[in-house]
Amino acid sequence: MNNTVFENLRGLRVGNSDNVAVYGNTAEQNLESGLYFSSLSYTGTQGVTNSVMHDNISRGNLNNGILSIGGLGNDIYNNTVEDNYNSGVMLWHPSQITVRQNTISNNNLESFNGIGNDGDAGSDGTRFARWQWECWPQSRF
Repeated sequence: MNNTVFENLRGLRVGNSDNVAVYGNTAEQNLESGLYFSSLSYTGTQGVTNSVMHDNISRGNLNNGILSIGGLGNDIYNNTVEDNYNSGVMLWHPSQITVRQNTISNNNLESFNGIGNDGDAGSDGTRFARWQWECWPQSRF
């Protein structure tokens, strides 16, 4: 809570934890993602569960503004995510995750990330077709 992380390899990373609240933080100009719910398996079989990420600022990072890999039952809301090299919010293998009421602007600026790899900025229609998307009236794109 209430941390500022800048010019690191990664911003604020939480891995394989339960019932975590990440809020009131600022992550700026990190080489990889600014705010990160991680999974040690990178397959969706592990990750952060039953947690929230809200009221944060993720700006100018050289990968994603917010990255979530795996996990179950998480809620990402009320964040400001802007000016990041790759996706504003990137989800890999999520389960029962809610992304709502965020301000997401001016992302996907580059096709590569801060360590020189291809950036997380893509999707395909078949993956999105399996999810039910709901646009919250308070969200701004």
